[in-house]
Amino acid sequence: PNRAAWERLSTWDKPTMTLISETLAQRGFNPKVFHEHMPGTAGQPHQIYPDAGFFIIEDIPEELAHKTVEFIERS
Repeated sequence: PNRAAWERLSTWDKPTMTLISETLAQRGFNPKVFHEHMPGTAGQPHQIYPDAGFFIIEDIPEELAHKTVEFIERS
């Protein structure tokens, strides 16, 4: 892993939300580990989309836009 990046993320306390596809989660991105290392992810409405592919923005663009706008308005 990129130690410098993980070190930097461990101090990031700005609100951060993850919206990922199940495909990405199965290909090595472990959202739980990511959330444990990044304080800004605590208490955020993360979501894993089981029916979206690796290029999630192509599969569910409206859903991602809606969730992003909601997140920005709350933050």
